[in-house]
Amino acid sequence: MLRVYLSGNLTLDGPGGSRAGPDFPGRQGRELFAFLVIRRSAPVSRSDVAQALWGEGLPASWDTAL
Repeated sequence: MLRVYLSGNLTLDGPGGSRAGPDFPGRQGRELFAFLVIRRSAPVSRSDVAQALWGEGLPASWDTAL
C-alpha cells in the first residue's frame, strides 16, 4: 500500500521505503504532485495544471514549461 501525506512535509510511504519533500524537485514539483494526487479520480487538462502552478500569472511559455 502506498500512502501519501500532503500536510506538513510531502511524504510518500510504501513497501520500498519513505520519500520526503526534499526528494521531490523544487517547490513547483511538490505542488504539482500534490495537485495531481488530489485530482487523481479524473483526467486533468494541461490548462488545469498551468492554472494550479501559476494561477493568473501564466508565463508566456507556459505550454513549453509543462
